[in-house]
Amino acid sequence: MTRFLAAAIVAIALLSVAFVRVSSAPADDPKVNARAKEWLERAQKGDYDRSQFTNDMSAAMTDTAASAAKSNLDALGPPVAFTLRARYEVDGNTVYVYRVTFKDATWNEQISFAGDGKISGLYFRPAPAPSETALPGENAGIAAKVKAEFLAWQRGQIDRTRYAPAASEAFNEALVSKVAAELTAFGTPNSFVYRGKIATGGGTIYAYHVSCVNSDVWMTIGFDAASKINGIAFQPE
Repeated sequence: MTRFLAAAIVAIALLSVAFVRVSSAPADDPKVNARAKEWLERAQKGDYDRSQFTNDMSAAMTDTAASAAKSNLDALGPPVAFTLRARYEVDGNTVYVYRVTFKDATWNEQISFAGDGKISGLYFRPAPAPSETALPGENAGIAAKVKAEFLAWQRGQIDRTRYAPAASEAFNEALVSKVAAELTAFGTPNSFVYRGKIATGGGTIYAYHVSCVNSDVWMTIGFDAASKINGIAFQPE
């Protein structure tokens, strides 16, 4: 399971109820695009201007992490294309996901900004293959629930009896309607690929890669000990 996906899972586990607000057809901002390109170049060179980081981000970007990023990215050479794939907001941060095309490889760059414009997150990883391979151990019953829930959110009609009280309260009708419009823009889902699970003190969280007509989506969903949904998140790929 990727570090990126693990972060989404931890968010649900720690916050109990977490939802990522997505933008299905994001408009690129030239200034953000320029900063994303700048920080790819900096990462390739190992040249980090920590004055542009939040305190937490500066602490997270250790010398070891910076060296590893340089080692992975420098060999890719200069990028030939930058395409904004997603823009969303979570915990007061605005997150941009770019698909970066190199001569012989394609990577994703995720860069997030705090309210003051400082960088609160920066992550690079190889872009997923067009079709992800399912992990072993998928539970057929859970798979059916995941598909049903994705379609319910697309319709904007969730069955609240399937949700824990706190989750049902957090996912109010206005939010469900907004998300329905965004998920509908992704198009009909063609496949749900199981990407793992993690046990928490209050239940289990499952991760799926959903391929839709217009975009791919990471979906994480948590069930408590009573098999009620206690968290759900969607992230465009």
